[in-house]
Amino acid sequence: DSLVGINLMIYEAQIKKTKAGRDYLACTLGNSSGKLEARWWNVPSTMSVPKAGEVYTIIASVTEYAGILQLNVNSMTKVPEENVDISDFTIEVSNKLSTNDIDVLTHHVSCAIDGNEFLTKIWNKFINCGMLDACKAATAACGIHHAGVGGWIKHTAEVVNYAYAIYCSLPVPTKSLVRYDILMMGAFFHDIGKLRAYTFENGVPVMTKRGMLLEHLVDGCMLLDEFAGNVANDDLLAIQHCIASHHME
Repeated sequence: DSLVGINLMIYEAQIKKTKAGRDYLACTLGNSSGKLEARWWNVPSTMSVPKAGEVYTIIASVTEYAGILQLNVNSMTKVPEENVDISDFTIEVSNKLSTNDIDVLTHHVSCAIDGNEFLTKIWNKFINCGMLDACKAATAACGIHHAGVGGWIKHTAEVVNYAYAIYCSLPVPTKSLVRYDILMMGAFFHDIGKLRAYTFENGVPVMTKRGMLLEHLVDGCMLLDEFAGNVANDDLLAIQHCIASHHME
């Protein structure tokens, strides 16, 4: 198979040497569909190392190395920056949630906390501050799971649904010991700190400085404090415990 005249973005690139001492270009290329490792074995000696975020028109053959698909590059021509549409190269998760799916998810949580004035106040602050829109576009990670646009909300929906299914399967005596409102709020907000821990650069999920220094567990607890107006409350502590402990740390 071959790729002729396809535009791909550089995510990583460096000049390396073969065992015989010849220079070659090792790089990671991709678009919104995903990424592939690529090698240009006959890279011109005059070519500078491509920068991350640059887009090139590629002619390459598709090969396999150690059971993984790889591009064997024949030529690369840089695409002028003004001709690049970044949306073509922004990584998205597969099977993103629909608007209806997200409405069902938020309605599920709203119903769970109905009657709890304090939790409803937190929830309304979250809904009305515009952060839900950020949730829809956020990534859940850089690469471990649900990495890409739509990853955060998809992962969160899965956790909420698992929590609900487990709750429903409990015997009545055990179920009576569980605070259903805390369970649903904790499931929804367990990764809320990731909204500030990750961002996108050149369409690729990356960790922010805030994420590196605070991690999403700490920043998630801080966000809940902000939603609650920094008011001490046992229900707030319970949800923050869900956030702080869900990595078993």
